[in-house]
Amino acid sequence: MERGREEVEREERRRRRRERRDERGDKGGKGKTRRDEGGEMWRGRREAMRWGRLGRREEQMRGEVLRREGEKRRQGQEGGREEGERRKGGRD
Repeated sequence: MERGREEVEREERRRRRRERRDERGDKGGKGKTRRDEGGEMWRGRREAMRWGRLGRREEQMRGEVLRREGEKRRQGQEGGREEGERRKGGRD
């Protein structure tokens, strides 16, 4: 009986997650391609930015991260990158 309820809740969560994904027009996948507002696919943030086609949400998320790093640097913690220090991944 108890297991039944857990399973139902899990299904519910899964469905809700899928609905949210559908709203975003996000098919999941590798996360290397993203959709703009027009539903077109772009390879990564760089290309989307170059064509000015990045969703406002993504723009804001990136701003958040950069702002947080800046705050850390001001406070003298790690997080702000030093001169010549690179971040992991292809983009810098």
